Amino acid sequence: MEEVKEEYRYLGKPTYRKDGKGIVTGSTIYVDDYNETLPGLLYLRALKSPHPHARIKSIDVEAARAYPGVRCVLTYKDIDKSWCTGLPHQKYVLDKHLRYVGDAVALCAAETVEIAEEALELIKVEYDVLPAVFDPLEAMKPDAVQLYDEDDDFTFPGNKFPPGCFIFDHGGDPFYKIVRGDVKEGEESSEVIVEGEVKYDKFPTPLPIENPSMTSRWEDDGSLSVWATSQSPHLLRTCASMNMNGILINAKAFNVGGSFGHKVTLVEQIFFTAACSRACNNAPIKWELTKQDHLINYDQRLGTIVKGRVGITKEGIINLVDADIVIDTGFHSDLTQGIGSVGLGEVQLVMNKCKNWNVHSHIIATNRTYSSAVRGFGGQEMKCAIMPLFQDAMMAIDMDPIEGFMKNVVTPGDLYTWRDGHDYICREVNYPPAIRKIADEFGWDDLWKGWLKPTKVEGNKVTGVGTSLHLNADAGEDNSTAYVRIDQLGYIFVHNGASEFGQGQRNAMAKVAAEALYSSFDKVTVTPADTMTTPGDFGLEGARGTKCTESAIWNAAKDCYNNILINASEKIFHNQVPPQALQFRDGFITIKGEKMDPIPIIAALPDVFSTITGFGEYREDFTTPNFFINFVEVEVDLDTGYVEVTKCGGGSDVGQVIDPVQLKLQYQGGIGSAGLDTALFEGHVLDPYTGRVLTANTIDYKMRPFNQFPEFGPETMLESQFNVSPIKALGVGEITGAAAPGAVLMAISNAIGVKVREYPATPQVILKALGKI
Repeated sequence: MEEVKEEYRYLGKPTYRKDGKGIVTGSTIYVDDYNETLPGLLYLRALKSPHPHARIKSIDVEAARAYPGVRCVLTYKDIDKSWCTGLPHQKYVLDKHLRYVGDAVALCAAETVEIAEEALELIKVEYDVLPAVFDPLEAMKPDAVQLYDEDDDFTFPGNKFPPGCFIFDHGGDPFYKIVRGDVKEGEESSEVIVEGEVKYDKFPTPLPIENPSMTSRWEDDGSLSVWATSQSPHLLRTCASMNMNGILINAKAFNVGGSFGHKVTLVEQIFFTAACSRACNNAPIKWELTKQDHLINYDQRLGTIVKGRVGITKEGIINLVDADIVIDTGFHSDLTQGIGSVGLGEVQLVMNKCKNWNVHSHIIATNRTYSSAVRGFGGQEMKCAIMPLFQDAMMAIDMDPIEGFMKNVVTPGDLYTWRDGHDYICREVNYPPAIRKIADEFGWDDLWKGWLKPTKVEGNKVTGVGTSLHLNADAGEDNSTAYVRIDQLGYIFVHNGASEFGQGQRNAMAKVAAEALYSSFDKVTVTPADTMTTPGDFGLEGARGTKCTESAIWNAAKDCYNNILINASEKIFHNQVPPQALQFRDGFITIKGEKMDPIPIIAALPDVFSTITGFGEYREDFTTPNFFINFVEVEVDLDTGYVEVTKCGGGSDVGQVIDPVQLKLQYQGGIGSAGLDTALFEGHVLDPYTGRVLTANTIDYKMRPFNQFPEFGPETMLESQFNVSPIKALGVGEITGAAAPGAVLMAISNAIGVKVREYPATPQVILKALGKI
């Protein structure tokens, strides 16, 4: 049956960004602009541990408290012991047990940042320095140093955090392992079994331009007001409230200067600012991280090590996955249990035809800064570590990776277990045809010469190509709600808690409302992301905004539209014309098929001050995963080991494009934000002797500047009109770069003729693989 594509007024067409002018002219309000207007604002700084592992033997803060301009100094002795961080609870907000270089020893709130920093220098601390462990494999050994021992109120033997995350479980068993089928049967029916260990463990840090920042203030009614650089105000509110005895928190986000999945719950910031506000007679307390803080004292990408075996049949079907996955979360686990669960789900989506699984994950604490949400949320880390084994299996039977992907990827009717521990059956989405078409547009068949074979050799320069793919069922995760109301002049207001952090999603939300109400895009305003005035929404994680949030808005707008017709039938036509015989277009009501003077919306309202409101919701659905495939071409200098990405591209089948320009930018955005270049140079260097991060600035922490971005293309945007949402749209924003590191490793290996299985593949790694060092 031939697909029929709806002809929309706005959807699928580029529109101007409502916030574009303000962003480029500097008039857009960010949280820092607002916070500085709060009366009585105080500034927070923290004294940080110089040791990776220690206990505080004694601490004297009296001189700091007496310093002019200081309003409070807090230590572990002063913090409410019922406030705990971690899921499950792992530590107090301030603790005398310090677990990484940079762990907070004391907090100071003062009239200026400079005063706070000067006061902190007056604090005298005596430390009991303890042995530290930085390698998660070492941390798992029976004789390893314990980060949470019998002297702590929370203990985690073996440095292992338990599975399970209340945000993601939804009544299912904690999902931390895949045990299905029979390992022996998988061994016997596999043509080849490959094995190995791959590490994606340099904990790269996305570095959006705006530093994480938060201001908190206690209100007279006992609630806590929070203004934050959060991409998910409702999620921030929920996580913090659960860890603060159910305190009412009102969180508000303004425009966020980039997030890359990196500004979600802001764990330390909300506790530290709230504690200082309480100690300072409820004054607003601001804490903004410096770039150095952001790089070394803020959540980073998980470290992941995969050691295991992959079996493949002679037909190219993955038939066995038998692996241990060690997840290094640093000293603390915020959302790591949920992140690991998502990773396990995503691995199944790529190797879905496999019937025999024995995969176990372990979340391990080490003496470095904590890890939490980053764009790619678990899937990028786990997939980058396990995909090289998939590649080795295809290489062993000499199968073109495109053919291997098409044979193994999830298709309608296939089963997988998702993050909540429940099984789901894939429906609607079918990606093998898209894989083939996108590969053809990249010119794969002409470029691919075989495994470990270069595309081109010119002197000491060799070129190779690689590919990898990523799928994620979180495109339908969690619930969304929205209100849409229209006033007497035809202005439309969308109430939803999703914040804007650069990708233009709130602009898309306005387009959806305008489309559903047959109204002008110019008439639509999306209200600020404020948990006090907007209905609940999980936020724009997991590329869920297109399917989940916009479905709720579409449904709310349609409910509003129906209510307009009901009101018009009663008030204008005195129930003589039924609602279904009416229509509403651009602020005016008419009877279908009749020539008449259009009647303005104000006539349908009870009075001039009234509005007509609609309510819409979306219920989570994990049965329609999204998809993206990356292609990369690299040139390697065999003398120096230097790698240049000469071309990259990719594509997806998104069902229905909302805005082609913004989708194109999402495609290209996968290059950055701790994405593609984690295969080449992005990643932290940790001194194993001192526990200090040595890449604490934007010179030592390597990032690709904008003027060095490679050619990007093709940007294939297929629209199969899957029945996945009211507008048949499925988002891909989070995953457009998630598979790219694996594609880069394949491309480098093909270029130099030797397998490279280490991230990042620095010149030293490549020269070592070539036997030159």
